[in-house]
Amino acid sequence: DSTISIFTGNGDGTFKTPATLITLSPGSKPSAIDAVDVNGDGHLDLVIANEGSNSISVFLGNGDGTFTQASGSPYAVGNSPTAIVSADFNSDGIPDLAVANSGAPFTASNGTEVTGNSVSILLGLADTNGGASGTFGTPTAFAAGNGPTSLAVGDYNVDGLPDLAVAAKTDNAVAVLLNEGSGLFGPDFELPVGSQPVSIASADFNGDGKADVATANSASANASVILNSSNFTGEGAAEPQTLFPGVQYIDLGLKIKATPRIHSNNDVTLQLSFEVSSLTSQSFNTIPVIDSETVDQAVRVGANQTAMLAGFLQSQVTNAINGTPGISELPGLDWLTANHNDQQQSQELLILVTPRMVRFAPREDHVIYAGQGGPEGAATAIGVPSAGAFERGVPPPQQVPTEAPPQQNPPPGQSPPFQRNPPPMQQQNQQPDDQ
Repeated sequence: DSTISIFTGNGDGTFKTPATLITLSPGSKPSAIDAVDVNGDGHLDLVIANEGSNSISVFLGNGDGTFTQASGSPYAVGNSPTAIVSADFNSDGIPDLAVANSGAPFTASNGTEVTGNSVSILLGLADTNGGASGTFGTPTAFAAGNGPTSLAVGDYNVDGLPDLAVAAKTDNAVAVLLNEGSGLFGPDFELPVGSQPVSIASADFNGDGKADVATANSASANASVILNSSNFTGEGAAEPQTLFPGVQYIDLGLKIKATPRIHSNNDVTLQLSFEVSSLTSQSFNTIPVIDSETVDQAVRVGANQTAMLAGFLQSQVTNAINGTPGISELPGLDWLTANHNDQQQSQELLILVTPRMVRFAPREDHVIYAGQGGPEGAATAIGVPSAGAFERGVPPPQQVPTEAPPQQNPPPGQSPPFQRNPPPMQQQNQQPDDQ
């Protein structure tokens, strides 16, 4: 009914009734509202987006819950305004307004060009004393994707100036407009989010001191969160910028992750993960669209045996009709007067796996010693104390030579036999006394 209802609070969580009504022009269809002190008198005022009349209305607060329409209100903006926010976009200390125009541009019956798919910026005007007057200048429109439905304000490139993030519902994206410092904004660039974002909010979600954004996506029934890396180059936004939040590198082709487990009977259990990704012929905001398919599977096979794990099938059907226009489309005559060319192409990818034993895992033998004075990892002959025992004061064993066997005289008439190598000395290990 083109009215605004005002409920004043009682201070205990309840509100007074009946509500105070602000009546707008018939057909205004108010769609969004914001409360801000636009004239600097300490009272909150109301700025209202009127989707039906392609305008915004400004009502100044009297401080008692009532409002009076400001001079110059309403202000013409773009087609179907659905969102409105306030900020000081030109750094003059006076509140300014940003309005999202969700409709497409068109030409009015009187020949006036009405902007659409844009954001209208209305700069606040100063009074004779240099303060806020509660009036606004002529709106300036900036492109903001297709179907802008919601607005958020934040310093996204960390230059001290308020920028705009716009939920572009038709583009399934967020359009970012960077402030150039004088109330002007550079060309928008878009960041893909979920399907049909209808609302957007801005806050520091990860505590790094930078403004992030989140969107509510009505068609995909989820929310998208974009963390700000402030990865921008140059001054201002008049030139193309580095895409926010940055560049992401993705491996294409077939990626395989395998975790094997060998059983005692030489069978092998493989936990496999396959991912096949490729570029499609489509792109979104100059960002290529990637087609990806994944398969996770576990299989147990014998060594040197082949098993088929998965298959990917992609089919493409093309139908072409050549014939006389009009006649070739008539039922019953199309097969006589037209040439039908039907083509079907199928691409299939099969994944086979054959486990083979390449090598055994390396093993190291460990020396096990039991007794007094461990060898500290060194091999020790039986009966010979270790170096650790010597360090504790145990004297090393002494070698005691044994007596040589008696020489036997050869029989008469024979010379003694020649010994090439004398017999070795026998060693006797002397066990050390207990200390």
